[in-house]
Amino acid sequence: MLIAKITAFPYDSQISEYAIDGTPIYDRAIGSSIFRDLFLKYFTEGVFPNPSTSFQVNENSTQGAIVKSGFANIRGVTVIDETDTEIAFEKSDTLDRIDRVVLRHDDTISVRNTSIVVLKGTPASNPQPPAITRNKTIWDLCLAEVRIIKNSKAVAQSNITDTRLNSQLCGIVTSTIKTIDTTTLYDQVKNDFDNFRNQQQSEYHEMIEGKGNEFDIWFNSIKDMLGEDVAGSLQNQILDLKEEMDTLDEVYAKKTDVYTKEQMNTSLNEKQNKVLFGTTAPTNDMGVDGDIYIQIEA
Repeated sequence: MLIAKITAFPYDSQISEYAIDGTPIYDRAIGSSIFRDLFLKYFTEGVFPNPSTSFQVNENSTQGAIVKSGFANIRGVTVIDETDTEIAFEKSDTLDRIDRVVLRHDDTISVRNTSIVVLKGTPASNPQPPAITRNKTIWDLCLAEVRIIKNSKAVAQSNITDTRLNSQLCGIVTSTIKTIDTTTLYDQVKNDFDNFRNQQQSEYHEMIEGKGNEFDIWFNSIKDMLGEDVAGSLQNQILDLKEEMDTLDEVYAKKTDVYTKEQMNTSLNEKQNKVLFGTTAPTNDMGVDGDIYIQIEA
């Protein structure tokens, strides 16, 4: 027998026992990872879009930069910075370099926190930004890239590239629930519809066969009462009618619309020609084209 492994929370914990040092041990205690996994089910990683200045990097009167306060989600960890943070950059050498300002989640036992870190690049004639770190313990969100001009540590706003909207480096927090997988529901509805259509087609064929048998019985009962010419003409029209019925059968099989037995009976009755009897001479208003009128001598 398979046993389901279900994790459900939160439930109020009760003290089940005490450790040797007297610390209570709770029976429903859970770790942080379960909450992180939950938040990642609901939200993507990155900075929250409101306010729009969330963790934005701005120049600080040409001396370093300021990282604005904001909110973020890193690896399911909620980050809240309520104050602006001033940062500084080391002076560049004889060549330019590009530094990165990152929001770093550090899950090592001695840290277990998130902080703003400046990653120093390498001076070059064509400088490239330093790599960010992303592993099980440390995860960086790059907020901005800052070009440090040679022989200077001053920063102008034109040298700051905002990377918060780059989903590969940072990204904006959005809901992860954007679409719903309806495949299973669709398959069930389609299966039910196919079964219903097959049943309707089966009833239609039974109804057609039944009407044919009824007509054959009726015709056989009266054909001996008719002359050969009239009976032959009537027989030919019956064959024509059967061909039309076969055509109708093919059209019905190709249609996706489903009709009830009553609707099909009404449609067939409207299409069938009639055999009329009377003692008076026929007139144009006695029927429609295709009907047969048999005058019986009084």
